[in-house]
Amino acid sequence: APLVWPVAHAACAEQNARHRSYMEDETVAVVDLLGGDAGGGGVGGSGGTPAYALYAVYDGHGGRTAVDYVCAQLHRAIAAEVRASRGLGLGECLQRAFMRADAALKPAGAYSAGTTAAVVLLARDPGGSVRLHLANCGDSHVLLVPRRAAGAAGAAGAAERLSEEHSGKAEREVARIEAAGGTVAYGRVGGMLAVTRALGDHALKSDPHGKGLTAEPFLAERQLRADEHLALVLGSDGVWESLNDAAIGQIARQVLEERPPAGMAGARAQAAA
Repeated sequence: APLVWPVAHAACAEQNARHRSYMEDETVAVVDLLGGDAGGGGVGGSGGTPAYALYAVYDGHGGRTAVDYVCAQLHRAIAAEVRASRGLGLGECLQRAFMRADAALKPAGAYSAGTTAAVVLLARDPGGSVRLHLANCGDSHVLLVPRRAAGAAGAAGAAERLSEEHSGKAEREVARIEAAGGTVAYGRVGGMLAVTRALGDHALKSDPHGKGLTAEPFLAERQLRADEHLALVLGSDGVWESLNDAAIGQIARQVLEERPPAGMAGARAQAAA
């Protein structure tokens, strides 16, 4: 069954003011990425609905230089890539936009500042089917929560983490950094940065110890169905360090089963974007 379009969404951010006086996490939601332009013959909408929607979580560090730029510009870069590609190769569109934004952050002064990114691009074709395209770098993640199975038992499938971990705790990432000639000490690139992929951080990217640090995103895609999939959860590292995937999936089911998506209209209007 096709998803209801536009997809209902809501966002929440908690500064934890007891421990910090500033906030560097941000969310972006763009429900009509191309402003009604279906990309000149690419993936199109129907009935005047948008063809593309974008949802993102960014977790800045070292100040707000990088996260402010990415919040304002990354979705615009993605939209430009989608228009230029006419809706084809959307994973490559995300990859190119990430690298363009990262390059632009150097003259913008993001030397000690950087940000993670978890971006979901939803593409709706003329028949109403929706395909998810994901790009992430860093330790912000995306979780796909399935619906409960039909029948009396109502068993729930396992939530699926779609994104990839890019930190000094991930063995494959440590091996990649070291193969590039960089170092990981105490779980940090160059002994300083906990993530192994990020937008910005150009001082460390220029340092021999930071070789391998990159904004190159992990890419994934999935076909979405309303009768199989209940929710997507995007969050920064604070979420995943506090709760495991199963617990987050359970919370999502409890919330959405008690208040179905149609009841999220008010929350959608208040969502951070």
